[in-house]
Parts: sequence; C-alpha cells; structure tokens
Amino acid sequence: MAEAVMDIPEYKSKALTEIKEENFDYVLCFDKELSNSLPELKGNPEVKVFDVPNPATVEGEEKVKLQAYNAVCNAIDDACFVFVQERFQIVP
Repeated sequence: MAEAVMDIPEYKSKALTEIKEENFDYVLCFDKELSNSLPELKGNPEVKVFDVPNPATVEGEEKVKLQAYNAVCNAIDDACFVFVQERFQIVP
C-alpha cells in the first residue's frame, strides 16, 4: 500500500465473522467465483462483481509476478474509482 501512497498501518484485514453484524450498502467483490458464495450480509447490500485475475497464479520471474500484481492493483483502483464516480457523482 505504501507503493500506492496509502498510509494505512493502523488498519488490518477482518474476517467476515468479525463484521457480520454491520450493515452494508455495497459490497465490491474482485473474484467472480467468490461472489457466488458470499454469506448473507445485513443491510441487503448491492453486490458489484469485478472479475480481475489472481496475481498469485502468475508464474515466472519475480519481475513478471510484480508486474501482474501491479496490473491487478491498477485494475482494482480503476474499478473502485469508476464505482464511486457512478454512484456518488464525485468529481475530482
């Protein structure tokens, strides 16, 4: 995340069991297969599915793996930006 100029050391990943009582408006899912097995979430959220490749499946030299990882990061960044723009009409 530091490479993406995001300072988030105080944040951590959470398991779905840790947030199951929270209400959600939207869920962004970046794995088409996983989207079919999402648990029921409170708030009846709109689920938006983005099918991005898993960079962990890329084989080759470290440079090739890093390029794949960066491509996926960029795809996720772009998808999130478009999602926010479409839903909330925020102009940068």
